[in-house]
Amino acid sequence: MSRSPSEGTPVHPAPSGSSGSAWSPAPAERSSEDEALLLAVADRVVRMGLGTAAIFFLESVKPMAFLGSQALAFFEPFVRAFLTTERYQRFAALMENRENLEFLIVGVEAREAALDRERRDARQRARETGSADRKNTPPGASVSWWTRIFRRRREND
Repeated sequence: MSRSPSEGTPVHPAPSGSSGSAWSPAPAERSSEDEALLLAVADRVVRMGLGTAAIFFLESVKPMAFLGSQALAFFEPFVRAFLTTERYQRFAALMENRENLEFLIVGVEAREAALDRERRDARQRARETGSADRKNTPPGASVSWWTRIFRRRREND
């Protein structure tokens, strides 16, 4: 193992017949279909409400990306019952490369930020329309149903 003079990071010798190091596979070009697959996974994760957990998990296992992709290959027979095999195999192959894992993390972060913006805008619109609606409601009508129930109970006691 030698050190790269510009970065000071270890450089592992590549096995014969491959262009990558022994620890990480050679970076492959990501096609537009691969990017669409990774972004679809990111979108699904965010829609399930697991964006933050996924980012935490993916960042923590990033050093073991190749091992994780091999685990995905191991579980493939079990997953076949639920998912299409071709897309699953392609996803497992993409996870071998840390750059693809980073692309997935960035995709989840972007989708999470967009969802937060949408929620914030919806709350703002609700506040703006809600304040106009409150002006037109009769007194006591804006009291919650829970308060109305307990107020009636106290009056009857």
